Amino acid sequence: MKNQLYTLLSGILLSIYSFTTVAQNTEILFSHPEITGISNAVVFNNEIHFVVGMDPQAGFPGYPDPSAKFEKLILRNETGEVFPYESEAVAAGPAHADLQLTPEGNLAFVYQAPSGTSYGFRMPYKVWDGQALLTDELVFPNANWGAWGRIGYDNNDVPHVLSFAHAGYALFEHTRPDGNWSSSQITGYSTSVGNLSLASSNGYFYLLGSYVSASPYQARLYSDESGSWEYEVIDTDIDRTSDIAFSNDGILHALYNTAEGSLKLAKKANGVWESEIVWMEEGITSRASLFFDEANTPYIAFQTADLLKVIQYDGMEWVEVYRHEGLTSPGGAFHPTLLVQGDQLIVIYNDENNVYKGTVGPITSTQAVKQGPAFAIYPNPARDRITVELAASSPSMAFRIVDASGREVSRLAIEDSSNRRVLDISALPAGLYWVLPDKGMSFRPGKFVKME
Repeated sequence: MKNQLYTLLSGILLSIYSFTTVAQNTEILFSHPEITGISNAVVFNNEIHFVVGMDPQAGFPGYPDPSAKFEKLILRNETGEVFPYESEAVAAGPAHADLQLTPEGNLAFVYQAPSGTSYGFRMPYKVWDGQALLTDELVFPNANWGAWGRIGYDNNDVPHVLSFAHAGYALFEHTRPDGNWSSSQITGYSTSVGNLSLASSNGYFYLLGSYVSASPYQARLYSDESGSWEYEVIDTDIDRTSDIAFSNDGILHALYNTAEGSLKLAKKANGVWESEIVWMEEGITSRASLFFDEANTPYIAFQTADLLKVIQYDGMEWVEVYRHEGLTSPGGAFHPTLLVQGDQLIVIYNDENNVYKGTVGPITSTQAVKQGPAFAIYPNPARDRITVELAASSPSMAFRIVDASGREVSRLAIEDSSNRRVLDISALPAGLYWVLPDKGMSFRPGKFVKME
């Protein structure tokens, strides 16, 4: 009776939810044969603005590696090109650009541009009111300090730009309290930190970055909360850091990709970092985006080589709420952005030919699209054995069993002739484990708890 009921329910779920493509609310904002990536996106004057990179070229005067790729960067909105960052030169990487609204409501942006005469990069800071440039300055004179610029404003509305320096490999803070830019060093030299994300609260800054001078890589948080810049290690054995954000209850959250390909979300409550895997997906290639709505519901957007997903925590589990399949692998890095336009949750993302705007849904009533799973796990929790059972309509499937850190601990396969498999878990330590369909399977993972 149990098996008959399970088969009936699983069949219904699969027929409704499996292999669902949720890209009907998508429009193309920009097309080009060679898009290398986009920056973050912001809403300014009721339109979405972003920086897009295109037309990769090899090298520029003075750069020692003639095979290095640099591209033209363009600031665009939903209706067309605003203006090119550089009229004649090319710049490096839209991921190094940042767009933010100033306290006065104008659009500020920084980006990485080559010095043109020597090895290194400069970083212009510009402010635009929708009609003209109000500010057009260099953040610093040293041409080697121009990577991963991130903009923030303190309680006195003074701009701060946090960046990584190619010269000496260190993090720097640049600010202009008296109208002139000055720089101070955050970390010692030979400290390679990339994939920077910045959040601020009560006038303090919180900078999340991938520390790659260690093996394995670390997720580090740099903050001036104590009055001087200090760092703490959130996690180790990561692939890259993705995003940082405060939820509406004031809790700081850090999102990062593990070396095994999962997404981990950490939060700092009562001075202690707690982290958990929120999603496992084969081939995540992007820095993911984290967003909290007014009800404190978290959303995450990420991409693989051919797929974009937005997932949401529905109070019990993470579920998919938006999907776009069939993307073409870009020449540059994926960097989707979640933001609100009007009362709609929007995701901005790209592949190698297009920049897309996807409408996930009303921010107050986004509906979750469930995908299955196409299998059941029981008993759960379990002490000695679990049974993994396929729905009647499922094909043969192979699975990986991974622990909470993303490390593979076992594998199993289920053939058409037998739709279930018993797995001995008695030797596993107590904790949470994920059951992941192998490559090519587009079903949501399952999980179980191993008891002592």
